Amino acid sequence: MAGQDIKKLLPAGGAQPVNVSGDYIYLKFADRPIDVIIDGGNSGQTRVTMEAGDKYRPGAFEAFEIVNPDTERQAQVIFTVGEGDYNRQIVRGEISIEPVLRNADGTTKPDTRGEIRVNLQPVKLTTEAYSVGDLIDAFERPEFPDSGFSGRKLFHGPDGTVGLSVANSADETGIMLFDPKTNALISTEQWDTSPSGFVQDVCYLPGFGYLYLDNGENLRDMQDNILLDLEEAGYSGMESMDYEPATDTLLIKQVNSTLLVRVSRDFEIVGELLVESIGSTLLDEVRVDRWTGNIMLHRNFDLEEFSADGQYLGNIYFGGGMNFEDGYIPFRNQITTRDGLQIEIHAMRDFTTMPEFRAVRPGCDLMNALTRPDRLPQVSAQIAVEDLGDGIRVSGEVIKAALEYYFKRAAPDDYLDHVYQFDMDRTGNGMPFKTVNSGNRTFAAAAIKDSFDTILPGQLVLVVDNELEMGEPI
Repeated sequence: MAGQDIKKLLPAGGAQPVNVSGDYIYLKFADRPIDVIIDGGNSGQTRVTMEAGDKYRPGAFEAFEIVNPDTERQAQVIFTVGEGDYNRQIVRGEISIEPVLRNADGTTKPDTRGEIRVNLQPVKLTTEAYSVGDLIDAFERPEFPDSGFSGRKLFHGPDGTVGLSVANSADETGIMLFDPKTNALISTEQWDTSPSGFVQDVCYLPGFGYLYLDNGENLRDMQDNILLDLEEAGYSGMESMDYEPATDTLLIKQVNSTLLVRVSRDFEIVGELLVESIGSTLLDEVRVDRWTGNIMLHRNFDLEEFSADGQYLGNIYFGGGMNFEDGYIPFRNQITTRDGLQIEIHAMRDFTTMPEFRAVRPGCDLMNALTRPDRLPQVSAQIAVEDLGDGIRVSGEVIKAALEYYFKRAAPDDYLDHVYQFDMDRTGNGMPFKTVNSGNRTFAAAAIKDSFDTILPGQLVLVVDNELEMGEPI
C-alpha cells in the first residue's frame, strides 16, 4: 500500500510521537537530518538518523518517535508511513524548476536575492560612556516664520525626524521638523485650527499626515475633519503607533489617568489599555520608545516605562531639571526634550557608544557617502575595533554592522534569515578571505553565525533577499 503522509514541524531539539502503524517509513522531505526511534513491535528498540529520500524498513511497528537533533533550528519534515512498500522513482510529464530559498524554519520563499557592495571607512573609533540624564547634545531652535507662535510639544516626526508643534493665541497650529543628525530645520507647516479650539497634542501618521486632538473631545486631521469622536472631554496626549511591530495605529491618553485608548487605522476604538497604577498621578503626555515598543508616561522628573500590554517595567529617574510637559521623544538610549527655545538630547539609559564608520557605495563620491550621524553612533551590532596603524581590525557582528551602516536602520533579529553570501577583502590577520556561501539556504538555516573579523578600510559584499526589512532609523 502507498501509505499516508505525515507532516510535522519539530522545534529545535524537540521530539514528537507519531501514532501510526506500519512496516516502513519513507522520509519524503526534511530540511535537516532527523532521528527516528522505534520502541517495541518486531523491531525491538532502534534509533536511526534519516535524511530526505531515505526509506527505513524496521519490520512491523505500532508507533514511532521523531527527534530533531539540531538544538538551534526547527525542522520541517514529511514522512510517508504504511505497510508493504513505497517507490517514487518515475516522474512523468513536464518539469518546471523554479528556484526557491529556504528559511531557518524550513519554509520556502521565491528567489529574490540581490547583491550589496559597501566600503566601510573608519570615522571615530573612540567610545563614550553616558549615564542617565547626561546631556549629549543641545541646540537652539529658530523662531517659527510666522511671528506670534510659541513652542508646544515634541513628537515623533516622519522618517525619524524631530517634530515640534507650535501654536499662537488665535488657536492656529504649526509644525516644525528638525533633522536629528544635524539639528537643522527641515520644514515648517501651518494650519488654521481655530474652529476646533485649543490643540492638545499632535502626531504624524503615515498615509494620513498630521493629526491632532482638539479640546479633548475629537481626533481631527489638519483639514479639520473629525476622524474620531471621543464623546467626552478629558483626553490630553496621543502617540502614533504606525511602525513595526505595533498593531494599533494610535494611543490616546486620558487626562490624569492611567487609561489609554487604543485606536485602529480605520479610526475606531478597538480597546482600552489600563497601565498598572504605581502611585501618584501620571501626567498628560504619552510617548513610545520605537526601538523597544515600550510605552513611556511621565511623572514630574521621572519616566515610567510600561510594556506594550501595559505591564509596569520600571522607573527612569533623571534627578530633576528635565521638562517632559512640553513633550519628549524617547528612542533606545536617548531622549529629546525641550526647554523654551532649547532642544536637548539626554541619555535615557546608561550606555556606551559604538565605534563609528562611514558606509560608501562603490563608485560614489565621499560627499555622497551614507554617513552615520555625527552626534551619536547608535548601531546595535556588537563589534570591537583595534587600530593596527595601517588599518582597523573589526571583529564581531560584521554583517549586522555592514547592514546597519549601509541602510542607517536597525537590523531585525532575524537578519541572518535573509543573508546567503558574505565576502570581504581581508580577514583580521590580513589574509585573503574565502567567500562564505550557503547556497539557497539562508545563513540562519545553514547555522552560519555572524562572527567575523576583517580589516578596514575595505569592501564587504553581501547577497540578501528583498524580504529583509530594516527597522527604525538609527
